[in-house]
Parts: sequence; C-alpha cells; structure tokens
Amino acid sequence: MLRIQLTLFLLLAAFWGWGQAIAPEQLALDFAREGLKYADEGQDEEALKSLRIAAKLDPGKAEYVHYIAQILFGQKKYEEVMTTVFPLIKNSQATSKTYQLYGNSLDMLGATDRAVLVYKEGLRKFDHPGPLYMELGVVEFARENDELARQYWEEGIKKDPQSAGNYYWAAKSYAETPELIRTMVYGELFLNLERSGERTREISRLLYEVYAGSLVGLADSSVAFGCSVHSPDSLSGYDFRQVKKFDFTQAFTFSWIFRNRLPEQGFSLAEFHQLRKVFLENWFDWFANRIKLDCFQWLRQLMGTEGLEAYHYWLLFDGSPAEFQDWYSKNQESYDRFEDWFIRNPMPFYGKKPFFPREFD
Repeated sequence: MLRIQLTLFLLLAAFWGWGQAIAPEQLALDFAREGLKYADEGQDEEALKSLRIAAKLDPGKAEYVHYIAQILFGQKKYEEVMTTVFPLIKNSQATSKTYQLYGNSLDMLGATDRAVLVYKEGLRKFDHPGPLYMELGVVEFARENDELARQYWEEGIKKDPQSAGNYYWAAKSYAETPELIRTMVYGELFLNLERSGERTREISRLLYEVYAGSLVGLADSSVAFGCSVHSPDSLSGYDFRQVKKFDFTQAFTFSWIFRNRLPEQGFSLAEFHQLRKVFLENWFDWFANRIKLDCFQWLRQLMGTEGLEAYHYWLLFDGSPAEFQDWYSKNQESYDRFEDWFIRNPMPFYGKKPFFPREFD
C-alpha cells in the first residue's frame, strides 16, 4: 500500500508539483534506473514494478519493455515474455532486440522452427540485425550445421560490426577447425568490443590456448603460428611482393614467420608479446600499404603510445593469470597509462575500412 501511495504521489508531483512540472519521460527514466538497480541486486519483483511504471509513463520507449522481458526470460516465464514484447511488434515499435527476445522464448518453448522464422523476419526489418544473425547461427550450431552457423555469424559481423555476439561464437567455432586465424582475429575483435565479463575471460583463455598450441618450428628453423591450411612451410625463398592485394590470409600467415627458435621455456605472455611485436612490424613493412584495415591502423596508433606490451598482456590475461599479475605488479603505471588511452581510444568498428569476413576470401 505504501508503495502505491508513493507512486501516486510522484506521479502527481510530475504534473502539478510545486509550480513546475516534471516531464513524464524524466520520471520514467528515474523509475527505470531504480528498476535496473533492483535487478542488479537480484530483487526481480521490485525491479519489475519500477520498470512497468516506467513503461507506462513513457510508452514510446521500447528499452523499458525489453528490460521487463529480460527479467521475465531469466525467470523462465517465456510465454509472458512474448505477450510483453508483442505489442511493440504490433505497433511498429520493435527493434532487433524485440525479435530476439520473442524468438528466444519460442525456442525455449520448443518451437525452434517458428523462432527461426521470427529471426529471419527481423533481418528484413532492421539495419543492424547482428543479434538475429547470432541467434540463427546458434540454432544451426545446435543442429550441428556448423558451416551454416559460421556463415550466419560472419554475415552478422559484416552487417552489424559492433554486435559482439557474432565474434564470440565465430571465434569459438573456428577454434575447432584448422583455420585458427579466424579465432585469432575474431577473438581479438570480440575482446575489444566486450572488455569485461565471463565471456571476455573465456575468449582470453581461448586465445592463449590457440596461440600456445599453434606455435611451431618450420623446416628452415624459423618459427611460426600454424594458424591456417595456407600457413607456409618455411620463409626460405619467400617474396612478400607475390601476395595478392587482398589476400589477407596469406599476408597474415606470412607475417607470423620469425627468424627465431622455439622458446625453450614454452609459450608465455612475455613470448607472445615479443612474437606479436615482430608480427606487426612485418605486417606494416610488407602489407599495410596494400591491405588497409582500420583495426591495423589502430594497432599502429597503439604502438606509438608505448602501450603495446600492456595490450598484449591484457589480451591473453586469463590464459596465464599468475604471469599477468606478476607483470602487472612490476608495470602498474605503464598498464594504467595504457588503460586510460584504451578507454579514450576504442578500436574503430564503423570506419571506412573495418575488418569484415570478406578479408579472408
């Protein structure tokens, strides 16, 4: 009862309070913030109360409905999720998130084929449909249609470069194939988009395992990461000028060859930094003028800040946490400078030459 009285009081204050009205949109935002705070604290029912008030105060804000639906989805109330988001679809207020929630609920109720139709309908409606490509890929992956799943994820990367889920699933999937180059690239791009959380730690570990497992000695005593069926057998007689203008895979694999020996102590974060530094020097010496990609230009910028070592340790931090902590304890100021730069200068994903899956073709 007290809750209802307080709500009525605030609503009255919004329109007639003390000589100056509070816009309903602002009041809705306040309730939404309160609801999200409750949700973070695990108080789902209180969160739903606040978010439902927010949605009524600002019915044009689809995000509030999505927040409600996400909480209901976590409670496994899938039919209620569908009835919650359907008015957005009916009233043309839906986004790709709406279709994702509706399709997810159908899938959880066992209506996977109907879920696929919902995802595909959403693809036709929205300019940034990355989450829907991700869901279609997950469905096909569960059906063991791995190649089709990868096609969906890579199309999602191309159509919606800032949608992290497609990089996440593509990186994991390609780790089970000889084309580890795609795990290396997609995994790193994912980490730049989603910088914290369990998925971040998972992909950091995966990248460590992929790099550690693919480091090999070649016939001419040089060292390389065997990350593709196109990886060279040696550097002897190789002329980088023979690489075709847009043959990213060949350029990438040849840049990973070093006049070096396999590390005696095995793979480590320190070894990764040294090898990766040479890789980038090779890339910029041999290929950067012919294969121009924003992600590599960003790495060149990073090299100019002296933050490359910190970035490399951050990339694979969860693969060797003890080594990372030991390095961090000796280089905290350097890492903090990198982190400050990193926050202010994110890797670009919507530039003129972002990285798309076609670079592999």
